[in-house]
Amino acid sequence: MDGHPAHVDPSSDSNPSTTMLMKHQKPNLDYIVVRVSHQSRSVDFTLNSYLDNSWRASSIRISSHYDYEGIRNFIQEKTGLPPTDPLVFNGTEKICSKHDLELLIIGIQIGIKTLPSLPGLAIPGLILQSESPAARESLVMAGELSVTNTPINDTHLPTKRQHSEDLEQSCAKRLKSPTPTIELSNEKVPSMEAEAADDSSNESESSNDTSDSTEYDNLDLEESMSSSLHNESSLDYDFKNEHTEDETFDNAEYVDDGSDEESTGDSLDNEKFTDFSDRVRLPSNNSNTGEFGGYDFHSKGRTTTIKFERLDDDADEEDRHQQVEDISGRFAHRNISAEDWRSVCRMFQCPEDSREYQPIGFKLAISDYQLHAVWWQITQFPIRGLPGGCLGDEMGLGKTIEVLSVFAVFALIKMNYGEVYKYWEKGEINDGRTHLPKHGQTATDLICPSQHKSPYGLLCPCVKFGETYAVAEKLPSLPTICFVRPGSIQGWRREYEKLIDPCNPIMKNLKFSIIHNDFKEDDRYYHGEDSVRATMAEATKFYVDKLGKPNYHLSGRKGLSDWFVLASSSGAQRLYGAYAGQRVIYRGKKGEDDRYEGRRLVINCLAASFVFLDESHTYRGSLYNPTMPFYLLRLITEKALKPTIAFSVSGSISEGGPSQLTSIVDHILRVKRQQGEGKPSVGGITSAAQLERSNSDWNYLLQKNHIIINKKTKAEVKRRRDSLHKLMKNLVPHILMARRGMDTFRGRIIGEIDHRIILKHIRCNMLDGPGRDAFCKLTGNVRGYIGQALEERLNDWVRGGKQGSRPTQRSVEQEFFDGPSDKTTMKLGKAWTQLLRTNVYPMVARLYLDDLVHEADMSADSINRYGSDACSLAVSGASRGDLLNELGKSIFWSYRAQLRDQSSKFQMLCEYVDDMVAHRKRQPNAEDPGPADGTNIRHMVVFTDSPLSSFITYMLLSEKYPEIQVRLINGRTPILATKKAPEYGRREMVDDLMSDCTNESRNKILVSTYRICGTALNLQRANYCILMEPARDVKEEKQAAARISRRGQQMKPVTVRLHDDRNLPEVLRRARHQNQGNIVSWQKEGIQWADFV
Repeated sequence: MDGHPAHVDPSSDSNPSTTMLMKHQKPNLDYIVVRVSHQSRSVDFTLNSYLDNSWRASSIRISSHYDYEGIRNFIQEKTGLPPTDPLVFNGTEKICSKHDLELLIIGIQIGIKTLPSLPGLAIPGLILQSESPAARESLVMAGELSVTNTPINDTHLPTKRQHSEDLEQSCAKRLKSPTPTIELSNEKVPSMEAEAADDSSNESESSNDTSDSTEYDNLDLEESMSSSLHNESSLDYDFKNEHTEDETFDNAEYVDDGSDEESTGDSLDNEKFTDFSDRVRLPSNNSNTGEFGGYDFHSKGRTTTIKFERLDDDADEEDRHQQVEDISGRFAHRNISAEDWRSVCRMFQCPEDSREYQPIGFKLAISDYQLHAVWWQITQFPIRGLPGGCLGDEMGLGKTIEVLSVFAVFALIKMNYGEVYKYWEKGEINDGRTHLPKHGQTATDLICPSQHKSPYGLLCPCVKFGETYAVAEKLPSLPTICFVRPGSIQGWRREYEKLIDPCNPIMKNLKFSIIHNDFKEDDRYYHGEDSVRATMAEATKFYVDKLGKPNYHLSGRKGLSDWFVLASSSGAQRLYGAYAGQRVIYRGKKGEDDRYEGRRLVINCLAASFVFLDESHTYRGSLYNPTMPFYLLRLITEKALKPTIAFSVSGSISEGGPSQLTSIVDHILRVKRQQGEGKPSVGGITSAAQLERSNSDWNYLLQKNHIIINKKTKAEVKRRRDSLHKLMKNLVPHILMARRGMDTFRGRIIGEIDHRIILKHIRCNMLDGPGRDAFCKLTGNVRGYIGQALEERLNDWVRGGKQGSRPTQRSVEQEFFDGPSDKTTMKLGKAWTQLLRTNVYPMVARLYLDDLVHEADMSADSINRYGSDACSLAVSGASRGDLLNELGKSIFWSYRAQLRDQSSKFQMLCEYVDDMVAHRKRQPNAEDPGPADGTNIRHMVVFTDSPLSSFITYMLLSEKYPEIQVRLINGRTPILATKKAPEYGRREMVDDLMSDCTNESRNKILVSTYRICGTALNLQRANYCILMEPARDVKEEKQAAARISRRGQQMKPVTVRLHDDRNLPEVLRRARHQNQGNIVSWQKEGIQWADFV
């Protein structure tokens, strides 16, 4: 009969499944024999008999590819089984619908389900039977169905798709996860979390330091490795994190919570995912505490539990989250008292009515609120007795300038004090300048007799009742160390060059040094062996410690405070290692233990006066498992004779809750204890562990603060809010300065109102067509995996005696999608990775499913190589034909028309590009003034989350707009240009974008990813910023948008974020941004898959 398959003889040599088995270990599902039994009748057939011809070339099979209705009609004709009766696979899994068939097929494809062998033939078969007891018994007797493998009675475990009442069941009673701890070998190793997260992210992006994996899973590992291989400088230090997955788990001391940029390579394939199953236990959700468990890693006879923290909240998007944010932010330093302002003006010797002031030796005028920040930081210990704090000014308010100014002012005070000291001790007079006497000063002695002659521009430290004297006396003469994200190094260098005038006879003594291999060839900046020797502290106090071992303290010496050492946060270990191995002679104090007198000691001579930790909100360490920069801070603090002052620096500190303050509070208490304070405290906190514990209250409020119906929850919210409110009210004013652009400082709004960051959200839903169809199919695979996981959880729940809440589809979705998005990638594997890669260009999904592009074509190594080679050629001045020929080497070039036409986001981007170009013919006006160079030529910055999207965007823009200069910065772009390509480097391309234009200049577009160019760059010569897709963390979007909305921006910023409501990963990211990672709580019954499949 036409349309119906003939019976299959399994013993025949012509059986397709036998042929396929001889070729492949895993046969193609199309040729698997399906055996259906009902009562005493059975029939065999192959699935390809009901396969739509249009899908025969596809490497992925889902139920929609098969005629389910035709299959059931055929089965009814041959066996008499009605189409409405369920079929049963392996005794428990019932197939009642097309969806159930989809779950079964996907489970077989990805290796979760195994097929039993057909009797009499060593090949697998898909054996299905009706629910009839007679059929089941006959199969058992024939040996086709094993009763020992049937875990539970059908009556106890429903295997149909869950009904709505099941979905509504709460998962609040699930077993709580044990408190996560990390117990490893006796040797304590600090966590790399932040540097393996954000720092390593940009380290790989900076093409110079290695990194761990993140949201794109070993996509990012691939990126960092390819970047490292491209640039030899990346192979020498920064923990050498070239871990395989197994190495990463075995070395679980390092917390991988992070986000390495850009790497997009393969995610965990099925085989690797299966290999992890005996070592990784999926976390159970704990909705009561706001925690959601972690992973247990079993390695080398030990078990390590690593907890994954939720992502930070987008407090600006929902009022209820703003209320939680204000618990920490509202108590921060935001204004200034009249008395403190007089002290600021006295130290800087500026008029009290100053709105800004340009100190001697500075190229730029510093705003009044910035002067306040500099004064507050530099006097934090000398005046208030606190060796540190947090600088949390909003993005765009000039935190980098504030930090660099602290260094410069401190160095000037120390220089001036050197002159004063010589006058006091030896009577030396420098250039006719005399000073107040060392002894006998009174409170009325408020001015140096030579203050008007001072080349330093600050209150002379000869005034013992002034702040500068306290600073000079109480702080050591040691370098300032600043840890920054690797991709931010160039931005810091540029800001230093803009701020400090090297022609000034005093400022020329300052030294800005960078310890990073990209600067090895740059004699002006590289912190090499000579610089290390020049900045070594002196061992001046030797003693025998409590363990009976020789120990020492380090002190400063003249000139060391002139040094500013910039290091990548993932290069902290290298910095510390550079100062190791110094040999000194033990010289103890007379009358003390002299058993080691005269012996040689090998010591480390790294010490600092100030330590700044930029973008500290990206550090995912904890009190007992710190990131390497904070661990290094502990080491140098322990050896310092005078206190080391440390500041966390980030505009997101006030939004992050107690965890953002913990490490700094721990440092403050350690220094106080070291300085001899018996029971040190700050703001009522005597142990940083108190803040760690209060973080559970913070997480609880972020999830429950909006609940007003449940009286019990409402009461618990109030209790926790009051507790957190009291803690923050006592602590925050002492340690956090966090101003916002809309704050009023001395009667005037701090920020420039016209240039506030206004992020416009534009919906760009996928266009109907082959791209969307393919995207839906990949989403269907994810849905199938979730269904399979639900079945497994139900099995485990029943075997465990039904302890806790019954698993539901919603609870499984929470397990997979709640929390850091990189963990979602690890759990869901390749299908999820491909969805992430195709957010902007869904046609990539079609090319992948049709086997027109492969994994290697989308890997970071391949994508970044093509992009780097093409952009390098364009920068060098090659012809347009040569550029297009270079782009044509990528496999995606052949499909550029389909990629362009199927991407609604690219079409929207082109509308903004056209608008940017149209300004050339417009006249600037008061509402939208032009750039400072007098032209009306505008530039644009485009951000994506994945490197594949960046490359395709660069390729399509380069072809479409020959009159526009389009540039791409990716993981292979060197920080500095090389001799081979003298124009091709990140610094050079950014400098080119920021340069003045003439009326003949071209418009410019810079394409990159959030993690490479989204932080620490000033790109205000551009005024268009297009975010092509949601970032992994809302803070990344804010940071990227702030690149053009900086102080000094004269044009009206146009900042747009494109999003797709038909794209599951983007919807989940946006929900995470709005709801602190609690992805599906906003829908009672979980994800509405019909919207995406």
